[in-house]
Amino acid sequence: VALLLAGIASFDHIRHSVANMVRSFATSRRKLVFVRRRQKPRIAKIRHKAPFPISLEIPTMLWYTEFQGGMAMKITFFKNESHFYPRVSYTWENAEKVKVKLNSNKLKKYSFWICLFPLAVFTVYFLKELILHKFLFISATVLLLPLHELCHALYCWILGRKIERICFFPYKLAPFSLTAYVKPSFNVWSKLQSILLSSFPLIILSVIPAVLAIFIPSFRILLLYICLCNISVSRFDIIDIIYFLKLPKKSLHFDGFCLSVNQEDKPIIIHKIFVTPKLDKINHKCFRYFNMKLTEMDEVYEIPRVVGLKKEFIKQFNMEL
Repeated sequence: VALLLAGIASFDHIRHSVANMVRSFATSRRKLVFVRRRQKPRIAKIRHKAPFPISLEIPTMLWYTEFQGGMAMKITFFKNESHFYPRVSYTWENAEKVKVKLNSNKLKKYSFWICLFPLAVFTVYFLKELILHKFLFISATVLLLPLHELCHALYCWILGRKIERICFFPYKLAPFSLTAYVKPSFNVWSKLQSILLSSFPLIILSVIPAVLAIFIPSFRILLLYICLCNISVSRFDIIDIIYFLKLPKKSLHFDGFCLSVNQEDKPIIIHKIFVTPKLDKINHKCFRYFNMKLTEMDEVYEIPRVVGLKKEFIKQFNMEL
C-alpha cells in the first residue's frame, strides 16, 4: 500500500515521463498535441496509424489516443459495469447453464494472503537490494497492474476480439476486492480460450520473468520480484482458471455464464436485455452462435423468458415497456 501511495504521489512525474517517451518514439507522421483549458481536464491527443484508440478517463484529467480505424477501448478509474449498464440480463435457447462445485467465496477470502505471503518473504529477504534500487522497484510495482491488464487486452487482440474498456479500482475495499479488469465486447468464449485469457498475464509476467531470471543474474532479483508481484495481482485469475478447468470439455462462457449445448447441429440463440444509465428504454438484442461464430441477428423476437425479464426491468426501474 505504501508503494502504491508513493506511485500515486509521483503520478504527475510519471505522466510527463511517459509523454516524453511517446514524443521521442513518434515519427514525423505522428503528432502529439496538448490542449490546455482553464478549470477543465487536460486533454492529450496522439494521432497515428495503429490498431485501436485508447481513452483514459480520470476524475481530474482525460487522456485520449485516437487511431485511424479499428476498435475503441476506454480506460476508466473508480467505475464498474453498474455505471455503464445499471442492469444486464441474459436468457438463451438450445443451451443449459453449467453448475460447478467450487467454494469461490472462501478462495477469494484467503487468496489475498496466500498470494501475498511469498512476496512478503522475498521482500524481507532482499530488503537491502530493494532499498538500494528503490526507484526501480517502485516503478515496477506501480506499472505492474496496468501491464497485467494490457496482457489480457493483448490476448483479446490476438483473437481479434474487441475491448470495450479496462477498469481500474472499480470496487471499494481495494486491494482486497478486484483491483482491475478488462471488459471485452460481448462474445462467446470456449473453455480453452477462457483459460488462456485468464492465464495470459501469468505466462507473460510470471513464467517468462522466472525463466529469464535463470539466465540473467544481474536482473535476477528484479525479475523474481515482478514474477511474485504479478502472482499476487493474479489471484482472481488463478481462481478463474480453477473454475474453467472444472467445466465440461465443450462448454461455452460469456459474461459470467457457462453453458453446455443441447443440440450441436443447431445454433444457440442468446437474448441480451439491458438498460443504459438514461433509463429511457429497455434494449433487447439477439445473438446467434454456431460453428464458433457469433453474429448479431437483425430480427429480434421475444420468448416467454424475455417477457418476464422485461417485466422485472419495468418494476425495478419504474419505466415503461
